[in-house]
This record gives sequence, C-alpha cells and structure tokens, in this order.
Amino acid sequence: MPSQGVSVTHRGYWMINDRNNKQPVYFSHVKFLAKANAWVDDFRRRNGRPPRQEEYNAEAAGWIE
Repeated sequence: MPSQGVSVTHRGYWMINDRNNKQPVYFSHVKFLAKANAWVDDFRRRNGRPPRQEEYNAEAAGWIE
C-alpha cells in the first residue's frame, strides 16, 4: 500500500486501462482465444485427442497478424 501523498500511476501496457476502458489489444486477445478454442475443439473431434503443444503452436502462429 502506498504511503500517504504518493501518487499511484499505471505503467506499461494494459488490456483494460485505469478508467476501465478496454484497449484494442483486449479485443485482439478475445478474438485470438475464440479462434484457439474453436480450433482445439475441432482438432479433438477430428483426432480424438487434444493437440500437442507443437501442433497448436504451428497453427496459432499463423493467426497473429
């Protein structure tokens, strides 16, 4: 807890800022997670198992613009 009279400011990058505004990166993250979850679900249906980390990484790397 800061001492009295000390100003607390946010530093760095935030998905939701100190005024509770969602930043563009928040929406990018939500879209990425939705795509990832759908891909994993589809992979499980087709293969009867979850993807290995290497399989997921190879697919997900192509989603980042």
